[in-house]
Amino acid sequence: MLLLGLKRAKKPADARHPFGYGKEIYFWSFVVSILIFALGGGFAIYEGIHSLEDPHLIENPTWNYGLMPKIGQNVPLGLNYSIPKIGQNFQ
Repeated sequence: MLLLGLKRAKKPADARHPFGYGKEIYFWSFVVSILIFALGGGFAIYEGIHSLEDPHLIENPTWNYGLMPKIGQNVPLGLNYSIPKIGQNFQ
C-alpha cells in the first residue's frame, strides 16, 4: 500500500486535483499504520487469552536478558538518525 501511495503521489496535477496528488502518500501511510496497529492488537489479545488458558513458567529467560541490552543500544541510534531528519523537514 505504501508503494501504491508513492506511485500515486508522483502523478501530475490535473483538472480534478489542481495541486497534484502529493498528499496521497499521507493517506496511505495512515492506512498502513492502522492495519499494523490492528494486527498487533489482535495478536496481543490472542496471545493474552492463550496465556490465560494455558499458563506456564518461562524455562529459559536467557534470550530476554540478552536482547534487552541490544534494544537499549539501538533506540538511541534510531533517535540520533531520526531527530535531525525531523528538524530538516521544518526548515
